Amino acid sequence: MPRFTNADYLQQQQYQNSSNLGARIRLHQLFTVAPKDIHRWAFEMLLACSGSQSNILEAGCGRGDLWAKNTDRIPANWQVTLTDFSAGMLEDARKNIGDIATRFTMQQADVQQLAFDDASFDTVIANYMLYHVPNIPQGIAELRRVLKPSGTLHAFTNGQNHMHELTELVREFFPTDDAFAVDSAANYFGLENGADLLKTAFSDVVMLRYESHLQVTETQPLMDYVTSMIRLVDVDAKRLDALHDKIAAHIAEKGFLHITKDSGLFVARG
Repeated sequence: MPRFTNADYLQQQQYQNSSNLGARIRLHQLFTVAPKDIHRWAFEMLLACSGSQSNILEAGCGRGDLWAKNTDRIPANWQVTLTDFSAGMLEDARKNIGDIATRFTMQQADVQQLAFDDASFDTVIANYMLYHVPNIPQGIAELRRVLKPSGTLHAFTNGQNHMHELTELVREFFPTDDAFAVDSAANYFGLENGADLLKTAFSDVVMLRYESHLQVTETQPLMDYVTSMIRLVDVDAKRLDALHDKIAAHIAEKGFLHITKDSGLFVARG
């Protein structure tokens, strides 16, 4: 996934609502090959680290998929606060979570300046969002500040190898064009450097990998993913068409396009 850090761009174009994020999530929902859904797996890690009565914060909650996919096993005594940089994203999270949305406190917030007291939460979640933060060490410091001394941070991210086949395809047709954000999010906060970044605020950091890959059998959802990353409105449509045709030809010949996924979870304490 691309890294976007400009605040105006994030608010006005990328994450004004969940449509761009939704196109990316849909690709993974349709074509991921894995033993277990990632949100179910992530929630198991959360249950293992949190008691039956916990005060939990998710920073950068997006559409709230972690909660929407696990409505059947949220402990009754959990108090959950969801924040996001985008008010539109929070509204979409409320809709996505559905009938139990009233159980959650939702508020717009910048992870670099959280309006919570020190040691407010037992668990803090930051899934696939720290690489978007302009000042990552400051964001991590804020997450540590609002955690109780015995609290736990859960932070998902990707590695350098994540979806490299798609990145190579896009660069083939857009080698120097700034229209697509194909820079690796892992350069900023990834599986390779995330532990070192977290250790500036936490003494104990463990990484758990989520094993999976994509087996894409349809061209359009992949193109929707690609176009969700467009930075400019005047992208050359002919090159987009050529990219579409190459992907379609590969799927027609091989039956699917294999795309590597390189994802994992950091659990940080102390």
